[in-house]
Amino acid sequence: MQIEKTMSFSGHRGLPEGRDLELLQKRAEEVIDTAIQEGYTTFLVGGAVGWDMLCGELLIRRKTRFALPWKRKKITVICVVPFAGQDSRYATKDRSRYASLLRNCDHVVTLNPRYTDGCYKERNQYMVDRSSRIITYYDGDFRSGTGQTVRMAERKGLEIINLY
Repeated sequence: MQIEKTMSFSGHRGLPEGRDLELLQKRAEEVIDTAIQEGYTTFLVGGAVGWDMLCGELLIRRKTRFALPWKRKKITVICVVPFAGQDSRYATKDRSRYASLLRNCDHVVTLNPRYTDGCYKERNQYMVDRSSRIITYYDGDFRSGTGQTVRMAERKGLEIINLY
């Protein structure tokens, strides 16, 4: 994995609804498509409900679209899971989406066999350490996991694109 061609996603679990969600999804698709055209080939997602899952699903669709022979683009989608069973507290519909995401990713990296204090921070650091750009859906709440990830990315000098 080449860091300069790797992009991560971090964002809040709560997303807008209706037309606002459609617009956010369209903006995310545009950013992903632009990144692919710029040569990004590897994409890391955390698999959490909300932004992570939305972007993972968009990437899976892009992967199919850009993997076609005449497009000559191969993209790799990696789900970075903080602990096995991360989905145990998800609602049934979200468990199903999560299972589909894991099935359709190229790789799944599970950092811990079970929940531990700090496992989400470890996941966030893992993604930041392996990326040159991060796409966020961040409302500015510095106490959130997304806030933590954005600060990590700032310290490492990553390009940060916030679609909030």
